Amino acid sequence: MRQAGSGWARLALVIDQILAGQRDVDALTGSLNALQSLIAEAVLEEMRAPIDLAYLASLLEQFVGARTPADGRRILEQHPQLLGKDASFVLDRVLEGAHAEGNADALHALQQRRAFLQRCREVGIDAAFRELKI
Repeated sequence: MRQAGSGWARLALVIDQILAGQRDVDALTGSLNALQSLIAEAVLEEMRAPIDLAYLASLLEQFVGARTPADGRRILEQHPQLLGKDASFVLDRVLEGAHAEGNADALHALQQRRAFLQRCREVGIDAAFRELKI
């Protein structure tokens, strides 16, 4: 059982490397068993064109902190990557952090922004902003 545990720890390290930008499949999966390699390759597939996650987190911070709906709209229009899977991934991690810290105000604000971004994905930025009650 110790071997499986260390294998899963290796998989966790590989996922950290993927999130840091590593894309060499052979280098990433060389120390993993077949199942773990499949998992790592699936993560790579989902992040086939990753955006620098730190940069994306910075953009999300700008969007969440926008003072007016017009500012938020401008940020979304200038950075449509905020509507992508990577942005959802980053925002979910931030939400988990706010939840773990017990920061109810931040959690509520982040949940509202996440729901709004989802609405933008569904109907488009223009329609989502028209739906806003300002």
